[in-house]
Amino acid sequence: MKLSFSCCAISCCSNAHIPSQGILDAKVFQEEIGPIYDKLANVYNIWGTLTESRTRNRAIELAAIEDGQNILEVAVGTGLAFYEIVQRNPHGQNKGIDLSSGMLEKAKKR
Repeated sequence: MKLSFSCCAISCCSNAHIPSQGILDAKVFQEEIGPIYDKLANVYNIWGTLTESRTRNRAIELAAIEDGQNILEVAVGTGLAFYEIVQRNPHGQNKGIDLSSGMLEKAKKR
């Protein structure tokens, strides 16, 4: 059985729309997510900078990162936030993971 992601971050194996619970099936299976983002990796920095900068900066501010911490960023993407995390935590342990190898390559280069 294939699991798909839904818009509310609940994995669901049903293709049914359940409006009373606010769940919409995104119709994208988990194994398709990495390849989709691999295709977007070359242009994602532009998109991320234009649409996510304020939110990303606020999240980093709220995280109150201090040097020497152990930090894991899930869905690190091209490393837009991860770069700032490493700058704030140069002597700590910083790890980033992502489903997309294309995104991870961009993050490594950053």
